[in-house]
Amino acid sequence: MHDPTRESYGLKGSHRYIITRQLFDPNEFSWECQVNYEADVRLSEGVVCKKGAFPIYLQCQRIMANDDENFSDDEFNEAIYAVDIKLQLQTSKAGINRDELSSLHKLFRIIGLDVWRGISRMGFPRFPEGCQDRTFREVYQLNDQIRSGQFGTVCLGTHRASGTKVAIKIINRRNLKANEDAAVFNEVDILASLRHQYICPLRDFFMQEDCFFIVMELMAGGDLFDRLGRVETYNEDEARKLCEKLLIAISYCHVNNVVHGDLKPKNLLLLSPDDDSSIKLADFGFASRLYASNSLTKQCGTPYFVAPEILTNRGYDEKADMWSVGVIIYILLCGQLPFTGQKHLDLFRAIISGRYSFADAEDEISDEAKALVKGLLVTDPSQRWSAREALNCAWICSNRNRQKTLRRQSLLNVPSKLKGFNGRLAFKSAILKVGTMIYWKSIVGKSKKPTAQDPEKKSDTNDEDVIKGDLKPSVEEVVQKITV
Repeated sequence: MHDPTRESYGLKGSHRYIITRQLFDPNEFSWECQVNYEADVRLSEGVVCKKGAFPIYLQCQRIMANDDENFSDDEFNEAIYAVDIKLQLQTSKAGINRDELSSLHKLFRIIGLDVWRGISRMGFPRFPEGCQDRTFREVYQLNDQIRSGQFGTVCLGTHRASGTKVAIKIINRRNLKANEDAAVFNEVDILASLRHQYICPLRDFFMQEDCFFIVMELMAGGDLFDRLGRVETYNEDEARKLCEKLLIAISYCHVNNVVHGDLKPKNLLLLSPDDDSSIKLADFGFASRLYASNSLTKQCGTPYFVAPEILTNRGYDEKADMWSVGVIIYILLCGQLPFTGQKHLDLFRAIISGRYSFADAEDEISDEAKALVKGLLVTDPSQRWSAREALNCAWICSNRNRQKTLRRQSLLNVPSKLKGFNGRLAFKSAILKVGTMIYWKSIVGKSKKPTAQDPEKKSDTNDEDVIKGDLKPSVEEVVQKITV
């Protein structure tokens, strides 16, 4: 599968490399490689091009998708791979110039992005028409724009031959950094591997010089909360059924080692304008493969739904998704957010404290429903319920008689509260986003002071995210700032 734009992230930018020697061991499924590099290093006397070489060792491992005895290989038969990469320094770390060590670190990250993209492409299926000999516009026609986000635009599209309507996510590649470009391959790989009735399916994928085109099933009913804001009747059993479908979808993701990373109402879509119950989970742009507990470090998510362990910069896993599920379920029951704040600091404090109440809905919601929320909105992820535990709770597993009782438990005040919810949330999140960026930068600035050999400088075009990752504040700094 040829990529018309990039064969390697190391061919351009301030840190460039090529592999000049490869020794493959078929028994260990490993490679020993020689990396020749050029790095533009900014020193006090100006920018200097440093050249050198170093060996790296790569080992590919196949990860078992599931250890559940009831899980069928027919349900998920794709191989999941992980690659360990080791940079073998020729001398001790203390004996290497600081600027040279920084350059090696950046090069190592760029190599990691190339490997990440390669692994993702290994998981690609043979697409129906994409990534072959036809361009996107030969196969599909673009129609109206549905919505626009930070990393792409979603448009209505039509398959020219069949007339089938689809949703098409368009991502402009021209201004993408290396980590963002590789993340698209990861998103497509994950989407292609997930096939479930409650997950919006990938239909096709086109990779062209200027754009990525991700073709998805059209969810013509819009998002769940907009629909609920227009219904005339709504009861606790209807909320229970919606929550059960959400939990089934996220449980399937977790069973297959996928963490969604951005669960929120706008990512719960309805298949048809005439059906209030056919929901599907969408938008896996921040999704990650999980290979070990607490191994994820990428800071992502929407402020009101993000888990406390992500805010405090701790390693996290699938339990971060379960916190977000708890917030969504709370809103479905109460019609409002459990954690709020006029400023980002107030919101962070509320989330990290984990303190909330059911407010006016205390007497309207069953004890079983409140028990589910309490099992999910737990600040300690080790004590937080998993998707499987949530699916086995008393509320979700209500028998027919109990379901009849829940249908008499009206939640009609919730739809009125959800009218315009997404618009208000987007406005608040936009304000918080600016504040959050300033907040994190202020902590970073205090935790890393520039030196004569490390002046303030603009980010490189191919490793900006790597630099940001290196400057993350420590857990102690964040907790101290938020809890004071």
